[in-house]
Amino acid sequence: MDGGIIFWLIVIGIFVVWPIIKSNRQQKKFEETVSSIPNLTIDVKIEKIKEVQCLVVYAKGWINSKKEHSISGNISLSLIDKTEDPGSIILTSADGFGEISYPHIFGQSREMELGTDTYFPDFTRLFIVPLDVLAFPFKGLRKIEAKVIYGTHELEIALCGVEDVKTAIGAATLVFDHEVKSIGYKEFEKNAIDFEESAIQLAMFTASIDGSLDQVELDVIKSWCQKRSFFIQDEDKAEDKKKTLTNFIQRTYKQAKDQKLTMSQIMSKIKKDLSEDQRYKVVELMLDVMAADSILDEKENDLIERTVKSLDLEYKTFKAMRDVRLSKLTTINVAEGGDEKLFGLDESMSNEQKCKELRKQYSKWSGLTASSDRVKREQANKMVEKIAKLRQSYNC
Repeated sequence: MDGGIIFWLIVIGIFVVWPIIKSNRQQKKFEETVSSIPNLTIDVKIEKIKEVQCLVVYAKGWINSKKEHSISGNISLSLIDKTEDPGSIILTSADGFGEISYPHIFGQSREMELGTDTYFPDFTRLFIVPLDVLAFPFKGLRKIEAKVIYGTHELEIALCGVEDVKTAIGAATLVFDHEVKSIGYKEFEKNAIDFEESAIQLAMFTASIDGSLDQVELDVIKSWCQKRSFFIQDEDKAEDKKKTLTNFIQRTYKQAKDQKLTMSQIMSKIKKDLSEDQRYKVVELMLDVMAADSILDEKENDLIERTVKSLDLEYKTFKAMRDVRLSKLTTINVAEGGDEKLFGLDESMSNEQKCKELRKQYSKWSGLTASSDRVKREQANKMVEKIAKLRQSYNC
């Protein structure tokens, strides 16, 4: 073959055929890359961000415009409790975390440019939601559906669904297990009854533990119950609440007199149904009953301390609540060794720790010895005397 022809064939191969082959290879590689990119998928994790427990939604895969050009898009997040059919919405009372049309229903959205080939190669953080802005329908282990929908900038979510389907381009859902620790919004009415009944029962148990049920203690329980109806605007409902609680007080009073109140059953119900805040309120009522006759009875005090421990409440918080009542009492009846417990001292503490705590107690109570209130002043002086004796016994 003529050398000139061979030369031109080589030139044509280099500048014409090879680019076509290279282009075909690149196209094939691109198609393989594209085909390997999954449809949009999401994952949900509970993470602590800046000391706040958050629900974090991650996304991976295609999130493109599905057009020949880029568009200004919107991405939304909805949450639904799917534990029971047909599901329950999740509410929020926090500004900026609700749907546009229904701000009390949780819903998040963010703007994002959607290109022709936009995708998340790896799971990428998409939404961060503090758990304390969410109000779930029920307490306990729940199945929550997270739904991420993306579309045009006109995309709007209402009642956890797309307002106009034409504005949606794609979506991804994930159902995950989540332990809800707070009382659900659908449980409030039943929970309020559980809370009131448990509080009355423990208060009555406190009043009767010394062998008698004094009228002044019963008056404290009645007064507490009357306040429970103050914020009910409907007069008929408020009256019904008063009657219901009055009847329950009468039944519980009879049970207490007949010694038929069972502490273990009451505590089991509280642990199962009441929030931490409600548990503190129950203890607060018990303290008010204890202080009603202006006497600290050792049996009553021991009962309340056991309750605090059983309910996993902070002893420091309880002690501050109790000290408020102690300053108003005229008599403190504690057995030998009871003063240590009164000031928060226990056997696990070293003498150095006990002395440190007694210094704090002395500083607090000595400040009340100059109170204009005679009862507070006298009680403070008694407490200072007790502290002085304890400090002496520990060589503080």
